Amino acid sequence: MDRSRLVLAMLMLGAAAAAAETPAQAQTPPGAPRPPAFGRSVSDLERTQWRTAIEASGVLPFLTSLTFRTRGFYATATDLPALITFLEGRLYRGDTGIFRKGLLSNRHKDVGRARIDYRSFRGTLGRGSMQIVVSTSTGAVFIDMDRFNPYEDLASFIGHSWEVIHNRFRVAEK
Repeated sequence: MDRSRLVLAMLMLGAAAAAAETPAQAQTPPGAPRPPAFGRSVSDLERTQWRTAIEASGVLPFLTSLTFRTRGFYATATDLPALITFLEGRLYRGDTGIFRKGLLSNRHKDVGRARIDYRSFRGTLGRGSMQIVVSTSTGAVFIDMDRFNPYEDLASFIGHSWEVIHNRFRVAEK
């Protein structure tokens, strides 16, 4: 990779990290009004596709009150240890599993502290990568679909960083 591309990638990642750490731009809490003019809008078709992906993931039996709000689905874990055990059992190990986990859940402070971020490999649960953020302190769960899984490889990490920046600053469709 030449130096100019490396510098551009570092700038993008720095901007994504700064944007993700801005409390005023954190994920909208359940029941709160949507911030005007900024953010990602989700069509009815996308919501339906996301719901189908949630069902395909197998997490639905562990959730109650699955509701779409603003930018994703919110729910409460009916049995938090069982949900975590289920997700951990589907982590990618060797050549099996569909999820990877990591620490990129900063935008989802609204679910509570002690968050675990699970993301499916692109294409395993529909278009894109399913993100499941679980708070082990509150049992709250946030689920959405992103175009890229930043835990897959460097290109996907950069693609997801761009996606976060783009969604942060684009005008929401009405």
